[in-house]
Amino acid sequence: MRGKERVTAVMKGQPYDQRPFCPLLSLYGAKLTECSLRTYYTDPASYSRGQQAVAETFHPDVLLSPFFMAGFGEAFGGELRYFEKQPPNLARPAISSIYELPDLNIPDPDSHPSLVYQREALRNLVIQHGQETIIAASLLGPFDLPIMIMGLESWLEIVLCDPGGVKQMLDVTTPFFLKWIEILIAEGADALVLPSPFLTPAILTCEVAERIVLPALRGIYDQLPCPVILHSVGGPFMPLLKLLGKLPNIGGAVVDEGEDLVMVRDVLGPGRILFGGLDGGLIWRRTPEELRVATHQILNERKDDLHFVFTATGPDVDWRTTPEQLHAILSAISEDGCT
Repeated sequence: MRGKERVTAVMKGQPYDQRPFCPLLSLYGAKLTECSLRTYYTDPASYSRGQQAVAETFHPDVLLSPFFMAGFGEAFGGELRYFEKQPPNLARPAISSIYELPDLNIPDPDSHPSLVYQREALRNLVIQHGQETIIAASLLGPFDLPIMIMGLESWLEIVLCDPGGVKQMLDVTTPFFLKWIEILIAEGADALVLPSPFLTPAILTCEVAERIVLPALRGIYDQLPCPVILHSVGGPFMPLLKLLGKLPNIGGAVVDEGEDLVMVRDVLGPGRILFGGLDGGLIWRRTPEELRVATHQILNERKDDLHFVFTATGPDVDWRTTPEQLHAILSAISEDGCT
């Protein structure tokens, strides 16, 4: 079966020849092609070459457009810091106070270089791999995007203390979020992934999430043209997932290696897709045999779950990971056989 056929079978709860494999190898393409990250995260052709190398080397069932959260901060006027072996980070947000919000420049998705880069990279993946592989695109939700606009501490203070400021910010981020989803679908994305750097128990209590976040998101998510996949970005997701899972148009969730997958399945319900596996940031520390054994263990635990996809969890597979380590995981998935 092709990757697209496998993942489609997972969505429908139908049998498939082997578990789909969905490693987050957005960054790893730069390593395979020996491309500088400043070029990789600004030139869509370079990103496409990197993902072509990923496809040829590992044959994943899902390819991702740039997993580039800081790029949204740049689009709104922030400054980036580039590194040699990790994705760019936001060095300076566009604003630091809600009082600066009226002067914020809302980026044009048709002309801003950072957004055009993401669109063209996605379009290239769809053209080159869309017939055989699921093409997923990531974007930040209305409560997560403000981190990239004004920084985590400033946004958290507003959420906790300033209901009016929350509304002001959502009046900016919600239209952008909904418009960007329309654009990603028009560019050909098969799936939409929502990383949650803010909507996480490490930052928000369940009380705050239930009182402030959920009422606002319920009306927003009800407008979505398709289901989205929540992504924990490598941190614990439970118990906040119990609340987020109640939102409309949630198609599934990517959870950390340390999560109890039985509990996560109970929260998501029987029909949503559960993405679980090994921590992509730590794979490089484990031997191929350890990875093979750990993969078999997870697959055996989820052997009766037709809606389970094996993934490398976290924000990106670490640069130090070797192809041999990833091939050990692939080998174990292949050995696991049909479902």
